[in-house]
Amino acid sequence: MEGVLGKEEHRFEALYSKALHPYVVYTPAVALITYYATDSFIGWVKWTLITLALLYSFSSGYVYLRIRSMRKPDGSRIHSREFFRGRTGEMIVPALLFIVPAALGLYLLNGPVSLLALVISVGSAMLIVVLVNFFYRASLHLSSTTSIMTALGITFGWLCLAALPLVLLLVFARYRLGEHTIPQIIAGAVIGIGCAFAVFIGLGV
Repeated sequence: MEGVLGKEEHRFEALYSKALHPYVVYTPAVALITYYATDSFIGWVKWTLITLALLYSFSSGYVYLRIRSMRKPDGSRIHSREFFRGRTGEMIVPALLFIVPAALGLYLLNGPVSLLALVISVGSAMLIVVLVNFFYRASLHLSSTTSIMTALGITFGWLCLAALPLVLLLVFARYRLGEHTIPQIIAGAVIGIGCAFAVFIGLGV
């Protein structure tokens, strides 16, 4: 699918899309939720670091090893974007490794419930989008970002509406880059918001 203009003419949209990549947004979200859920600086640092380590280590390690083991027809290595592009099935294991170790670790270590809810919300939204993308290309960016923003909204209240323009700009960027149609963007957002509400309500947060 082509954008309205060539992607090289959409430098702002490309930079903004990368700036609001789910992995980027997730880090400050974890820190904010942890700050809300803990009552000491030591507790805040402890649970933030534990959660981020569990979230990124296993999934990133797996993707790194998979990419290292693959080559293009000309023998050159592929990049992470090329690895996932058109390879929906390859997303299942990283998505599981993103959610399961962190959720299990927080549960076994008796971590903050709101932090556990955030992890399950975003992880389940990612996994659902991966499964949906076997037959329909919903936006992973929007599902993850809206899940994160909804979790922050549930935690901090109406104050988080200030972040709404950031989400709308992400919608604009993904559309202008030709990555998704509006229905695909809406589908991703609905999945993300739905997962956050379902998990937070289910866990009684």
